Amino acid sequence: MLSTNDFSVRFPVQAFRATFDGRIVCANTNLVRLLGYDAPEELYLAMSNGYLEQCYPRPGLRDLLFQKLRSHGQVDGFEIPMRRKNGSVFWAAVHASAVSGAHDGDAVVEGFLLDITAKHSMQEVIQSSRDTVRNLLDSMESHSIMLHEGGTVLAVNKAFASWLNLSFHQVVGANIFHTDTVVRLGSELLEGIENVLCSGMEANVLETSGGEAFSTDIRPVFNGDGMLRHLVVKRYDLSKHRALREALQESETRYNSLFSQAGDAIFIHDYQGRILDVNPAAALLLESSRETLINENLSTFLEKGTSIQSHLNEDYSRAPLQQAFEVVCVTSSKRRVCLELTARPVDYHGRRCILCVGRDVSRRKDVERKLYEAKRAAEENLRLKDEFLANVTHELRTPMSSILGLSELGLLKNEASDPKTYLKKIHAVSDQLLQLVNSILDLSVLEAGKLALEDETFHFDEIVGTVIDTLQYQADQAGIQLSAEVDPDLVGFYQGDAPRLRQVLLNLTANALKYTNEGQVAVSVRPARSSALAQGEGLVPIVVEVSDTGIGIAADQIEFVFERFRRLSQEGAKRIRGSGIGLAVCKRLVDLMGGSISVRSELGVGSTFSVMVPVRRVEEMPAAATGSVPFVSRRPLRILLAEDDCINLKMYSEILEEGGHTVDCVLDGQQAVESFMRADYDLILLDVNMPVCDGYGAAKRIRSLEPIRQKRTPILVMSALPEHRIVGECAVHGIDGYIPKPVTMQDLLQTIDAHSSGESVGEAAKDECVTGERIVDFSRLQEQFDGKEQRIRSVCNSFVQNAPRYIEEMEEALAEWDGERLYRVSHSFSSVAKVFGSATAVEVCHDVMKAAKSCDWSAAENKIHKTNGVIQKMCEEIGKMAWE
Repeated sequence: MLSTNDFSVRFPVQAFRATFDGRIVCANTNLVRLLGYDAPEELYLAMSNGYLEQCYPRPGLRDLLFQKLRSHGQVDGFEIPMRRKNGSVFWAAVHASAVSGAHDGDAVVEGFLLDITAKHSMQEVIQSSRDTVRNLLDSMESHSIMLHEGGTVLAVNKAFASWLNLSFHQVVGANIFHTDTVVRLGSELLEGIENVLCSGMEANVLETSGGEAFSTDIRPVFNGDGMLRHLVVKRYDLSKHRALREALQESETRYNSLFSQAGDAIFIHDYQGRILDVNPAAALLLESSRETLINENLSTFLEKGTSIQSHLNEDYSRAPLQQAFEVVCVTSSKRRVCLELTARPVDYHGRRCILCVGRDVSRRKDVERKLYEAKRAAEENLRLKDEFLANVTHELRTPMSSILGLSELGLLKNEASDPKTYLKKIHAVSDQLLQLVNSILDLSVLEAGKLALEDETFHFDEIVGTVIDTLQYQADQAGIQLSAEVDPDLVGFYQGDAPRLRQVLLNLTANALKYTNEGQVAVSVRPARSSALAQGEGLVPIVVEVSDTGIGIAADQIEFVFERFRRLSQEGAKRIRGSGIGLAVCKRLVDLMGGSISVRSELGVGSTFSVMVPVRRVEEMPAAATGSVPFVSRRPLRILLAEDDCINLKMYSEILEEGGHTVDCVLDGQQAVESFMRADYDLILLDVNMPVCDGYGAAKRIRSLEPIRQKRTPILVMSALPEHRIVGECAVHGIDGYIPKPVTMQDLLQTIDAHSSGESVGEAAKDECVTGERIVDFSRLQEQFDGKEQRIRSVCNSFVQNAPRYIEEMEEALAEWDGERLYRVSHSFSSVAKVFGSATAVEVCHDVMKAAKSCDWSAAENKIHKTNGVIQKMCEEIGKMAWE
């Protein structure tokens, strides 16, 4: 047994003695230094303090080493990694034997180790190269094989082995030239390989077999001395390559088709924005050519301040495949286009570029903007409606409070006092309340598009005079001068919607008075000097202006004055009461008449509202002038009145009795039907909304019972509903007419008188004509024309010359059974008759209209004959008066 010193001397290599658990108990200087220690004692101490476990990085190999030493007694060149003191690892080849009793009587291991780290690293490099070559071969689509010059297979890829239906290990090492080899190659390929081995030159072999075609490249590889080392054989499947080429060509064709025919604009540009390619849609969008756009920078066509780069993420490995954003482009013609772009990275001719697909969303953005504006407008309308409801509630409560207060004061007075003072005030306040309600109803009807224009003849003196007469008292009370002027060129008669024109003028003048504290309000009517309104077919554009010296309108308020529910919010206007719908009604009425309305104003100076509407001049035929016709009662009637409200029932019955009629009163439609079955009535007056049975139901049942009586009784209804909702129902249920609520005495008596029995009308006309009593009210003419004799004579002469034409047109309509034309002509002449205050002529015209409406041609012929007599009588009286 050797001592430690002898051990160190006899073994100049890295010698050691270790126990079977791997602990080194004796080591020479070379091993101590190899392990990174300065002295053997330091190594032994480290082994006792935990270095034993650190010395062997792979404990499994350590255990295998000592297991072999126990079982075999020795090992030669066992490779194992070891760790130095500083933690670095090296590979060692262990040569050792088991020795009995060499360390305190225990068996130990003695031997030496060699540092083979460099060798091991070289082996890893070689193996890595082999793996790389094998992976490279396996990655090739071609069948690749590497041959020794003697024909032995050195390497093969999976594609070749798979084609041979062999595994990798079966192919490597086989000799292709041996007759018993598993690697069976075709004769053409073998011949080609032999030729290359002999000539040392590259060769290509073309093989065909079973419909398949292969092209094989055989290339020799030489060492540095020019000696042949091995052959590399690459075999390509031409049929597969042909299919790939065809697929690639088809793909390119499909791409070009999609690229050129796509409806969306497609841009391909580099990361600096330089355009590399565009499709026709992109060129069309930018209003340029493809050639012009190539190499241009895309930012040139973007709105100033817009950059695509700001929307793109340069780190596409982390970004989604595509990103969508919106930009604004400016075309060559400076047209702005909103584009929704989708961008993604692509490879374009070997370069990393950006593909942008753009869609023109300008229309969508416009729709979105309009929807947003509509939403804002709806919200604003809602706010204005809330404000309007608050205003109109105040406007309704104010006159209602006045009515209640005046009524209470009247009740408190003793019987000896005169109640007329309070009644007049109540009537005036009620009229204000009625005007407000009518304005609200007018606006509702206008917005529903149900308001139909009337066609009447009129003269401007009468319309303006009526408005001035209505508002003169209000102007006098406020100390404001109210004046009116009608241009002399407008003398004569015109045709149009006189009631609506009067309503517009009344609203504008009342509005001017409301906002004028001092000074004057002037109304003027003149022909338009120049106008874009149509002037064909006898149409004449006229201008109506209402000027005031009031508070004026601020510049930022003018654009809103004709909007519904709007009220001036400027200083000085908030204290003035109003609902905010008067000017809106005027605007819609003027638009309906085919005209226009505008305003000029200066804050603190005043305003001028101008209305331009087309009217038709009547050169030969006198037109209708609107105005109340003095009521002339025909005869007492027996009337059936149905009204569920007791107060209204009492009021209507007293009005009818005041008109000389006999009235039977009932409270609902069922009672009305029962009363009709018991008695004979000249006329039936029904409220629409009643319990048990409403007015429509009662009228329908009464009409069903009339064949038994063989007599048709006129039926009228009363309602506060808008006219367009009543007229249709009246026609369906056989109702002759309707009276709008609230009902005035004049309207009620005139409407009933106009719808009384047709026989009484004819007899009255006949009696008037026979007895020789005057049927023309010349005082009415004097009143309407302010006693201006020249105008009166002109109107009278025109009537005498043209009135017979009405009879001619009536007879032509009757001959053609044209009820609509007959009704229109009769209505037109009734308007003319009102100008001359002839109640008789008005009545016979209503009879003709009634017959035309029911298509009763026999009655119509009789009524036209009587109308002819009335017209002759009127011409006779008017002719005499004109020459007096």
